[in-house]
This record gives sequence, C-alpha cells and structure tokens, in this order.
Amino acid sequence: MRRHRALAVIAASLILFGSQGQGQQRVHRIGVLANTQDPEMTQAFLEGLRERGHVVGQNLQIEYRYSQGRTEGIPALVGELVALGPEVIVAQAPQNVVAIHVAAPTIPLVFISVADPVALGLVESLARPGGNVTGVATLVPEGFVGKQLQFLKDVIPQASRIAILIDPTNPIHQLV
Repeated sequence: MRRHRALAVIAASLILFGSQGQGQQRVHRIGVLANTQDPEMTQAFLEGLRERGHVVGQNLQIEYRYSQGRTEGIPALVGELVALGPEVIVAQAPQNVVAIHVAAPTIPLVFISVADPVALGLVESLARPGGNVTGVATLVPEGFVGKQLQFLKDVIPQASRIAILIDPTNPIHQLV
C-alpha cells in the first residue's frame, strides 16, 4: 500500500513540477477522486508531497472528492474536479479512474488500485502505456483466480461449493 502512495506522489510531483522554472512559485492544483476518505493514505500522500517541497497552502492545493461506493454519483464528482482545472488527477479504484479518463482525457491521470489498466482501455500496454496515464497496476497473470481457488481448497478440503461476490458496476469485475 505504501508503494502505491509513493508512486502517486512521485508521478504527481513529476507532472506538476517537472518543468517548473525558477522565479515566483505558483500554486498547483491536484484533484483526487477516491471511494472513501482514508486519513492514513491522505497523510502519507501529503507527507510524500511535503518531502518533495510541495506544501498545501504554499505551492499546492488539493481538491478531494469521494464517491462513497456510489457509482451513480461518480459523473458529478468528475465534473466538479474537471471544472476546477487540476493539472493532474489522482484516482483510486477502476470506476473512478475510468470515469476520469473518459471525461478528461487530456488531464494527466495517476491511478491507484486498478487491476488491469490495459483491459480497461487506460493504457495501450504495460510496457508502452502511451498517453498521459500512469499508476500502479495490480495485474496478476492469467490463472490467478484458479490458483486462489486451489489454495482455498487446500486450506478447506471439505468445501464443495464456493461463491465469488462481485460488483457488476466495477469495470474490472465485468472482465472476469
């Protein structure tokens, strides 16, 4: 989890401040779209930015929006963020990431907690993503679900039925 936060901080920092010249320091804006507010993750994100010289209230403003797992509210939240004109958006979870990518394809996007960005159409390939999208892919080689089921069978050999719960509104679950 800490690696995910670190990558988001580094990617956002490079996008925001990579080409910044000398002179008066301007205030940059990051948009964040997540499912829920996670104080630990937010603190780690802010600390990582601070370590790189980006301080909220000095040279940085962050706009947070939370979908609370309500997919029907995501388009409105995306609209709010895009209207604020962020230089980069950090998004967590496939539904949020896909919505941002579709609504604002020109705004750089850093994703967290996305299993297969290729299958979701976020990047062309993991080796050569192209575009302005980057992030942490939790892609697992084919057959992973089968391996999980085998492990479960090894742990609970008497199990004769196993159910998998999915969220049909989650784009990655639609791919399984």
